[in-house]
Amino acid sequence: MNWAVCYGTEVRSYVRQPPAPPTFAPSWNVHIKPTPTGEPSNAFVETPRYSAQYGVGLEQLVSLFWRRKYNRIFVDPGLDSKGLYDVILVPPGEPTEEEKFKVLRAAVVDYFLVQVVKETRHLPVEVLRAPHGKSPGLKELSDMKTPEGFGSISGGGLGGTSRELSGGNVVMDDLCELIEGFENTLVIDETNLRGHYSIAVKGDGDFRKMLKEQLGLEITQEQRDVDVLRIAKR
Repeated sequence: MNWAVCYGTEVRSYVRQPPAPPTFAPSWNVHIKPTPTGEPSNAFVETPRYSAQYGVGLEQLVSLFWRRKYNRIFVDPGLDSKGLYDVILVPPGEPTEEEKFKVLRAAVVDYFLVQVVKETRHLPVEVLRAPHGKSPGLKELSDMKTPEGFGSISGGGLGGTSRELSGGNVVMDDLCELIEGFENTLVIDETNLRGHYSIAVKGDGDFRKMLKEQLGLEITQEQRDVDVLRIAKR
């Protein structure tokens, strides 16, 4: 997804530059409307003055405001969730993120006439483990007790014969999310590795074998109870 992300007062934009800042007067009114172009933008902006999402669908909004990974959200059959929307909040004062998200969650369920239900489902997953603990291939950033900025991780050609994976200031959840994106599956972290790492994987052949040989990580197919969200008609 092409997010435009803001930390503090600094906007960090990826791929797409979001529209100009909104001109709405500060209030707790959440402005939701269909995206004029009808094309996905997947742009998210969070600043001290406003929150805005452009060209995103219902599932993406639930993923963002309920803080749940996109592939852990299920939509009831018969519920139309294919539209794209712009969602803007210009709150008064300086509310916390949770205060803003509470208002945004309420606006979403009211606008779309849905309910978002927490469930646990027994699902097929990929489990990521480090059977021998931290391997030499995982270079821990031990001097960064509170890492500044944020981690980055990228992968190229994971479906081809040449595969490459690299990242800095990475936690295991970051790696799981990348694997999920490329393999379209649920990946559960059971490595018990809690640090921030610099990693690099490169080579030809089976990607899982490369993870095992170069990072000491194994992926197995299993079943797990997974906390998910279900979007249902209200």
